Amino acid sequence: MSREQRVRFSLSTPEKEAVEDGLIGPADLVARGVEQPDGTFLFDLARGERDTLLEDIAAAIDRADGPRTKATLEAVWRRLSPPDE
Repeated sequence: MSREQRVRFSLSTPEKEAVEDGLIGPADLVARGVEQPDGTFLFDLARGERDTLLEDIAAAIDRADGPRTKATLEAVWRRLSPPDE
């Protein structure tokens, strides 16, 4: 039995809020972020969960209500995307 690879990353508070605000469905994956002493949120997701989150962020980029929010979401998407995509 193989375990799915895990992906660890962090988001700043503004990044996390932009992702939460842009999602249409439940933000359960975003809610898993653990706040760190420096104010960032640490995530530890299975690769498939990360991929789901990336799809949700891509949809949020299309619906972003302003250039600043869109730029924040695009930066998060680029950072979380696997290097081979």
